[in-house]
Amino acid sequence: MSGERLLVLRKGNAAYAIDASAVRVIRRCQGRILVFAGEETLAADDVVGIGAAAVRTAGATMQPYWPQPLAGLAIACSLPVVVLDPRHLPAALRTETESTQ
Repeated sequence: MSGERLLVLRKGNAAYAIDASAVRVIRRCQGRILVFAGEETLAADDVVGIGAAAVRTAGATMQPYWPQPLAGLAIACSLPVVVLDPRHLPAALRTETESTQ
């Protein structure tokens, strides 16, 4: 994949990205940033921005550290990011919300 538009998020000390076209809504709720993507809701500490990036396959090297399927790795908004697969979001980033919109 090349030239993907990615929404870059920060959670803790890590940066993640998700295909911007998968994002439905971004909302601040009770001091948290919630990103509604597909059927899931992600919690983020910060939204860095949207950047274009060439997404590279992560390969087997990431498997022991990141067991969920992911879209790849990239440099977006000047940060190295793990590009999430919107169909397989990690539990550590998902959140339960009272309302979905």
